[in-house]
Amino acid sequence: MMIQIISYENEKLARCMNGIAVSHFTKPQSLDEFDVNVVDLRYANLWVHSGNSATTINRIIGEIKGVNTNIRQAHISQLEVHYRNRLDKLQEEGTKKTVKALLIINPLRNTPPKDREPSHKDPILLAERNNSLIIETITLLKVYELFVVGKLESKECKNMFSSEVGLLTEDVLKKYITGMDET
Repeated sequence: MMIQIISYENEKLARCMNGIAVSHFTKPQSLDEFDVNVVDLRYANLWVHSGNSATTINRIIGEIKGVNTNIRQAHISQLEVHYRNRLDKLQEEGTKKTVKALLIINPLRNTPPKDREPSHKDPILLAERNNSLIIETITLLKVYELFVVGKLESKECKNMFSSEVGLLTEDVLKKYITGMDET
């Protein structure tokens, strides 16, 4: 599985390792080369760089944040605003694409993972209502680990990211793991 994370944070930040590429939004690699592209939704004009796939469906776009709080409804609402702006831009261009809003978040980033409080239900319910997916960074690392050891295929990752809504939990993740004993 090849994942491209397109960031606006550091123009000099451009690296690729073990199937994950990080690119700056002014110079992304071709979106066609990756199974999953996570794009900061604030940059609607980024999609002019999408190569030959002007009508490709199931592009996964979103935000990546690290916050000192738990997941808040404001984070989901902000994601929704950026997502709706992207849909407006696509409509203006006359482009028909199916896109998915994804929030990758490191909540309570200054608290050790074992000491973090669980996410509140209200932001998760809002994400479900908006058909958005929230993935905490701990869970994303687990997804990547399962992929590397061969328990999660690229196809399952893409399906999971495009079809799941709310908060991606380990229980949800188990549905996609190959070779998992049903006990």
